[in-house]
Amino acid sequence: MKNNVPPAQVSMMRNAVKPSWLLGAMFVLAIIGAFSLGGTTNAANTPSMHLNSPPVSPINTPSPLATPTPAAPRVFKVQPGQGVNDDVVRINIYGAHFIPDSRVYLLPANSGFQSGNPDSTLPSGAIRLRSMWISRFQLMAKIPEGVRPGMYDIAVKTYPGLPAGVLENAYLALSSDPFDTDDLTAEPYNLWTAPETARIGEQSTIGLRVHRLGGMSGLPPFSVDFYVDEVGPSHFIGRATVPGISPSSSANTSGVSWTPHEGGEVTLIAIIDPDNQIRETNENNNRIERTIVVRRLHADDHTPPQASNLQVNNGAEEISDPDVTLTVEGTDPGEPSTGVSQVLYVELQWLSNVGAGRGSWYPVKWSDWLPFGEQPHEWTLYPVPGLRYMQAWVADGAGNISSRPAMRRVSYIPAADEVSQGETRVYRKFVSANQCLRVTLVPAGSSMDPDLYVWYPSYTSYNSNFTYSINGPGQTDEVVIQPTESGLYQIEVDGLTDATYQITIDVQAACAAASGMTFESAAATGAKQPRNEPTIPVDDEPGDNVMSPDSPGEYLLFLPTTARWSSTGGSGPQQGNFSIYLPTVAK
Repeated sequence: MKNNVPPAQVSMMRNAVKPSWLLGAMFVLAIIGAFSLGGTTNAANTPSMHLNSPPVSPINTPSPLATPTPAAPRVFKVQPGQGVNDDVVRINIYGAHFIPDSRVYLLPANSGFQSGNPDSTLPSGAIRLRSMWISRFQLMAKIPEGVRPGMYDIAVKTYPGLPAGVLENAYLALSSDPFDTDDLTAEPYNLWTAPETARIGEQSTIGLRVHRLGGMSGLPPFSVDFYVDEVGPSHFIGRATVPGISPSSSANTSGVSWTPHEGGEVTLIAIIDPDNQIRETNENNNRIERTIVVRRLHADDHTPPQASNLQVNNGAEEISDPDVTLTVEGTDPGEPSTGVSQVLYVELQWLSNVGAGRGSWYPVKWSDWLPFGEQPHEWTLYPVPGLRYMQAWVADGAGNISSRPAMRRVSYIPAADEVSQGETRVYRKFVSANQCLRVTLVPAGSSMDPDLYVWYPSYTSYNSNFTYSINGPGQTDEVVIQPTESGLYQIEVDGLTDATYQITIDVQAACAAASGMTFESAAATGAKQPRNEPTIPVDDEPGDNVMSPDSPGEYLLFLPTTARWSSTGGSGPQQGNFSIYLPTVAK
């Protein structure tokens, strides 16, 4: 017998045991569902539903998002921009759109390479450089020893089909022959102000530390001119004098007085040897620029704060993991005091064959101004192992910057390291008199030949106090000494070949007696001859070659103030609440 009862009513009968409120709700939902799903009404106006399922609604499946086209790399700056060619020179390349597989090339200048053409073939003479990706904005590369002296372009290639990023005249390879090389230059952070914070209407002093690379004899005094924002008579600040520079050294100019009359960002410009009195290898690197922030004069707090006790991983001297924590103490003397509010960190490494002498301390990484109270601050070290110095500058609430940074030495020693042929890795370790220093160097392959040197704190050119182990390829080198003087011992690994190695630096209370052991012994094999000078002078630390930080910026904060008016009533205008936003300067 055909069942003429509508399906919704059948369902209700089967569930008659359910509470009446629930049955009522189900009935209402059934009626709504009947109409919404395309139901019809019979002659008795009894709702009925189609038993077949409604047609499937079309599903809008969006097309997959198109893979964005990667941007071509760009190169903005290479630092340092020159170096001597008798050793490996490490450079930092700053730009945009770098990837981990970026390829870096050294190109002869004016080679005609069409950087904007993806199909342009690299010119003959292009040298593929060993490089390391640091971030989308920075690469590290190594200029090999023996590069022909001259000017070069730097090119970076990333994805196939994209044009290369090229910076023309980016790097100058200089001859190691002092007859051929004599150059004056500086870096932006060598342009200094005293005090560090420049203020509107307040007299300050500016100057420049000038580096001389090469040369055979002393130079006579020469000038350095200073300008603000652009070079021209109306922007001239003054002329300073460098009293003279010996070969491969550096010197500060005399100070020039400067009273800024406007606030905000300004660019200080120094022109080395503006009258071209000195004959130089490179005359195109004598303009130095640095942008600083000139601040408003604070009515009360003029005393700079002081930074002290910078710690890496709570005082570690060696670390194996590049991810570390930084802490620093700061005080703000004087009355009234606005208190230490911000800190800026700088990481410096020694770059050989650049700057004054045979190398210089270079900032390889730095932070923004960070809240002083949010310590410890996390930091990831620049990925090249070895010795580095960390600096911490502090600023107070009035914008005064410490006149000197707090500083801390640390050696990054990963489980395995590698050097290129001609490259040297440097570490430092404090050892007390009569303790035992044992340094062991193990190459990873039978053809790899790293050599080991240990330089004493008292080393000078007249007192060649050092020891070494220069065994052959694949052999372990070891130096064990029980010194009679306390101080920093400088440990260096030379790459006679490309080499991967492990190094352990261990200090014990005393050296254990061992049959046949000779402390302060030297090992040499074959035709090898040890070198007799350290890569870095053993007493050299970042001192005058510090990175002067830019001033913390000023920000406009809009703080709401609410004024309440009562209503006048009647037919007149209704006056209610409104807000006024008043600008206030926060320093």
